[in-house]
Amino acid sequence: MKIPVIFFGNYMIHTIKNEGYKMKLKTIIPLSASLLLLCLSTMAAFYEGSALRDDIFEWRWSTPFTMLTAERISHADQVSKLDYLVYAAKLQPFFPAIMLICLISILILASYIGIKNAKTHAYYFSVLACVMASAGLMILSDHVGTKFIYSSILLSGVIISSLLAYQHFTQTLTQSTFKQNET
Repeated sequence: MKIPVIFFGNYMIHTIKNEGYKMKLKTIIPLSASLLLLCLSTMAAFYEGSALRDDIFEWRWSTPFTMLTAERISHADQVSKLDYLVYAAKLQPFFPAIMLICLISILILASYIGIKNAKTHAYYFSVLACVMASAGLMILSDHVGTKFIYSSILLSGVIISSLLAYQHFTQTLTQSTFKQNET
């Protein structure tokens, strides 16, 4: 089955209906906006993190990906591009936090598009909340930037857990109302 290219207008709705997808514009528009914002914030975070090339004294503390491949950094060209994100998260965490929020919203919106079974959806949100909690515990640090990222991860984990509880509550309420109407 071919996944259609997202276009706004009659063509998109027509293609989605023909392919059997039941996507709605209220899901596609936020998903597209999140993808666009993720791309823009990633570019901005890489730009802010590229200051690591000039900050020789920070190479020892902000280059974990480069340290996996090389024991010692002697030139700025040896610094990995992923280390730019680490540096940006430590010193200028705004765009990495926006990246994180966009990624989480993409995962949530994609689950609404792809998962139709309520039980599977509940399992998905439970796993996502556990991953967010464990990622938050791994990032614990005394640095201001990582505290901001930790707070963002913790807040998103709470939001996902709240969404899971709300979904369970509305499903239980709907089932109990249906049973009362049968009797």
